[in-house]
Amino acid sequence: MRILFLSRWYPYPANNGSKLRIANVVKHLAREHDVDLLAFRQQDDVVPQGAIGTPCTRIHTVPYRGFRRSSARSMAGFVARRPRFLVDTFSAELAHLVQEHTRGDAYDLVIVSELDMVPYVEMVGRTPALLEELEITTHLDATQCGSGLQRGRATLTWLKLSAYLRRTLPRFGACTVVSEHEQRNVRRAAPGYDRIRVVPNAVDLASYLQEYGEPVPGRLVFAGGLGYQPNFDGLRHFLTDVLPDVQRRRPDVHLHVTGSLTGVSVSALPQSPNVTYTGYLDDVRPAMATSWASIVPLRHGGGTRLKILESMALGVPVISTSKGVEGIDAVHGEHILIADTPADLAEQVAAVLDSPRLRARLAEGGRALVRARYDWEAVGPTLRALVEQVATSDAVGSYA
Repeated sequence: MRILFLSRWYPYPANNGSKLRIANVVKHLAREHDVDLLAFRQQDDVVPQGAIGTPCTRIHTVPYRGFRRSSARSMAGFVARRPRFLVDTFSAELAHLVQEHTRGDAYDLVIVSELDMVPYVEMVGRTPALLEELEITTHLDATQCGSGLQRGRATLTWLKLSAYLRRTLPRFGACTVVSEHEQRNVRRAAPGYDRIRVVPNAVDLASYLQEYGEPVPGRLVFAGGLGYQPNFDGLRHFLTDVLPDVQRRRPDVHLHVTGSLTGVSVSALPQSPNVTYTGYLDDVRPAMATSWASIVPLRHGGGTRLKILESMALGVPVISTSKGVEGIDAVHGEHILIADTPADLAEQVAAVLDSPRLRARLAEGGRALVRARYDWEAVGPTLRALVEQVATSDAVGSYA
């Protein structure tokens, strides 16, 4: 089968959660099918000639321009049927490439990865299409956060996005989401669309089983770029409301914050000699593997946190909020520790720091969970079966 994969991200190297999923999805599909990739590239992406070093047959990229709230196109988006961020980030260059590639039934299936790429399905004619990893919970959560004005704007965006999804989702033979929670929210936005399938996030477990060094007692890790607002909010919450309590119990505690700091003012966060900001790391696995525990104190955001699955795959215990572990079927005390108040988070962190036995039990349980439920070797066949089902279906939807 020939598949055209439309991606918001050029996924090589796979250095964020979205890229990790895309790279693994393409890898598993390419085992049995020819996959061509059309993707947006960031300013610092290096795209080699052809598809060298990737499982793709062919790769074409175009530059990505982020959402600019005050641009003329964005202002025009107020009266458009699409949400403003989709109007402003739309690329005529990519749309032309999609039209050129899909002319004459060149592909058996088009996979559209993430919400940003949905507008381009208009260019693929009657070719069967699959929407891969739709995530809208962030937009829904925004309606409950911030000032009254911010909530009002977010509510209008949510209503417009919901109407857009009700019109566009029927075009797709299926839509994947990473969790049942996300599935419920998509159904809330587009109640008439029932082809929503849960394909959870996963990791390539084999790539996490090498030795990276011994875990350092007292060392915690927070993995994630701070340019993502839920990460910034979660870290600020931990530094302000949790870490001081942990320090009183364990003065030797030291938190390593990994991930890009581009566009972020670290000075806006509480300052502590017990915190180190590493910035972006080419390979985050050594920093995670040599930590005593991984913290995920998130309060907002959608999707599934690959940082949790990565930590578990490395045998690193995780302490998370309920929001952080959303979409992962992990049991408190067996695979993970879950706490939602500052006092409880501090208590759980201190418990792991003080007990090598508890740490070992959580490490073993977390890795066993990944092996059984969240390894791409387990998840990949489900995705491939869905892809083949959509590609061979006689029903090709259309816009309402």
